[in-house]
Amino acid sequence: MANLESTDKAIQIISDSNQIISKLKHEKKSLDIEDLTITKDTLVIVSLNRNVFYPFGRLRLEKDFRNALPGFKLSNKYYHDKRFGDIKLKRMVNIKSYLTFYKDDETGYYEIVSGLLEGDNLHLTGIGNIGSTFSSVLKQWFISDVTRLLKGIKVIKVVSGVNGIIYYCFFNNNALESIKIQSDYIFK
Repeated sequence: MANLESTDKAIQIISDSNQIISKLKHEKKSLDIEDLTITKDTLVIVSLNRNVFYPFGRLRLEKDFRNALPGFKLSNKYYHDKRFGDIKLKRMVNIKSYLTFYKDDETGYYEIVSGLLEGDNLHLTGIGNIGSTFSSVLKQWFISDVTRLLKGIKVIKVVSGVNGIIYYCFFNNNALESIKIQSDYIFK
């Protein structure tokens, strides 16, 4: 009997989640949202918006880094690859945050490899600032206030459908506490 009850409960959760996603799709601001899903305490937004891939603008020169990320210290970091030799990465570091970038030879722009943002008042396009409320981050993506539909969500995962970059936006007490950034690039 317990297995039947837990199965019924799981079916209800899936049904509720599908209804919420259906409502969210009608509230989205733009066609840049390719897909929406909810998994446990996480809302996943897949976006085709290029700003998700270049949240600080298109960075090409050192002055671009300094203008986009004031208060961060810029340094070069090298990764040795057996096939390609030394690969130069740009690393931006602040008191609690870091960002690592790789220069794409085809575009000439630096692309995000990884990062962690905490305690800094940085603005990321499509997300907002560290410290932003849950509802203000959602307003970046949806026409009306959809907060009521997303009770229990603690993480917003923004996935670039253009290139492989993922933002994990962690919320605590209704405020954006930190953002972890990952990409398809692997430099160890």
